[in-house]
Formats: sequence, C-alpha cells, structure tokens
Amino acid sequence: MELDLKDVKWEKETFEKKEPKIVVKTFVSSSDSSILYKTEKIEQIDGTFKYHCDCPGRWRAKDKRCKHIKALEKEN
Repeated sequence: MELDLKDVKWEKETFEKKEPKIVVKTFVSSSDSSILYKTEKIEQIDGTFKYHCDCPGRWRAKDKRCKHIKALEKEN
C-alpha cells in the first residue's frame, strides 16, 4: 500500500500561552508625601520572580534591591 500526501492528516498542535502575572504596589515617599514610587513584582513563566521599582534607592543599593522591593519580597 502506498501513501499519498492526501492520506496524511495534518493537526495543528496548540500550546497554552501563559502570561506573566504582575503585582503593582505604590509607596509614598517618606520625605515628600506628594511623591509616589511604583514597585512591580513580575512572576515569570518559569515561576521565578523579577522586581522593579522606580525610586532612586534602587540605583543606590549595591544589590539593586531598595526597601520597597524588599517589602514586596516579604509579602510572598
């Protein structure tokens, strides 16, 4: 029996697309109450977490973890 191209059944494989989960929290500056800092906790597809904060303390810290990021890490 010979197979022909028309005998082949083509099935498209579907994948579940998982979006990263993002938690956003704002913190009020201790020196000026009109300044707000936005901190994000991003859950990657592989289950790990990334953190981002727009305060100047993040750039000053050696490990790039300001007090806002540390507070989000503790909330886990």
